[in-house]
Amino acid sequence: MKKVRKRDSEWSQQRRAASLTLAFYCESQGLDWTSLRETIPWVAERLGLVVDGTWRSELAIQCHEILRARGVTVPEGYCPPWARIQTREPRKMKKKDKIATVKINWALASIGFVGDRNSEAALMAICRHMGVNFRWLGNPDTMKVRRAVALKIGFLMKGAPTISSLRRAKRERRKAQPKAVTVASGLVVAFNDPMVSAFYESWEWKRLRYEFMKDQARKCECCGAKAPDVRIVVDHVKPIRKFWNLRLDRTNLQALCDDCNRGKGSTDMTDWRRDQLQPIG
Repeated sequence: MKKVRKRDSEWSQQRRAASLTLAFYCESQGLDWTSLRETIPWVAERLGLVVDGTWRSELAIQCHEILRARGVTVPEGYCPPWARIQTREPRKMKKKDKIATVKINWALASIGFVGDRNSEAALMAICRHMGVNFRWLGNPDTMKVRRAVALKIGFLMKGAPTISSLRRAKRERRKAQPKAVTVASGLVVAFNDPMVSAFYESWEWKRLRYEFMKDQARKCECCGAKAPDVRIVVDHVKPIRKFWNLRLDRTNLQALCDDCNRGKGSTDMTDWRRDQLQPIG
């Protein structure tokens, strides 16, 4: 083998040729390609070369020449493993990219754009509407450019959504989504279901509450506080959000002060009545 200095261009050419030959040889032998660092010692041991004390580059060139002498040649058009496109999982979109996408979609809807919203034509339409030169964008496929367009939208278009408005809308969507409830019996009612608010404003509930309070001593069954020192309310022993079928059952009612009722909440089912009525079904 001709001795070549490492800084010469011929040395680099030999290394590239050796890398291609080793990659092709490994794949022809059914070995999964990982890296040259792991491939060179494996090929050198199979060819009977001394691995210890030899630089990997020189060892790769020696393996290359031995393989060529044995008739192993790399076919034309061979694509090495490191040059092939690796399929990766799509990265999760960052928060600033999501905000940019929302602003761009809003701008496209406001100007009446019809077509692919992720295309170059969509960004060109927005820039034309704002009077911005499109040449400064560069590659329109990158999220960096889309963020720049979204920044211009916030400055040049009136009524564009802001970060605070987007956060407010997100909170409202979360409030509007019904939360799951574990229900023992009866109808499933969400925590924020408008049926609950409508029930407390109904005539049936107001009439039942009045009839129940007429028979009570205006005294809290939990702490013993009396009116008018505290406000006495009618509480459902078993919360109606979990036991909707007991919402108008008189045996499911007890008198509590406002503080005890708030502390009990809609999950506790403690019965504080001194004189136990008929058992609740």
